[in-house]
Amino acid sequence: MLGSLVVLFLILMALAYAIEEGAAGLPGIRISAALTIWIIGVALSWRWEGLGGGIILLNTVIFFILVPKAFSSLNPYHFFLVVGILFLICWRKARAAG
Repeated sequence: MLGSLVVLFLILMALAYAIEEGAAGLPGIRISAALTIWIIGVALSWRWEGLGGGIILLNTVIFFILVPKAFSSLNPYHFFLVVGILFLICWRKARAAG
């Protein structure tokens, strides 16, 4: 359920960004690429929690390195850290259970 909400949120965010800002210049490309990778990560998490959670978490860390002003204040991008960690916890518990 959380994964579905995240995908819907990402698609809406990507559409709003494309309509309002456009993907002009390097910051636009970074954000567009990050949104695309987050969508792919969440979609993979529906089937493979570990792989998808790892992609989400790694993409979020790389995004915060490339766009440091996004890390400085609390914003929706921090939500992806939580989602990636939750998918990895779910994967770890399922793997430990058998």
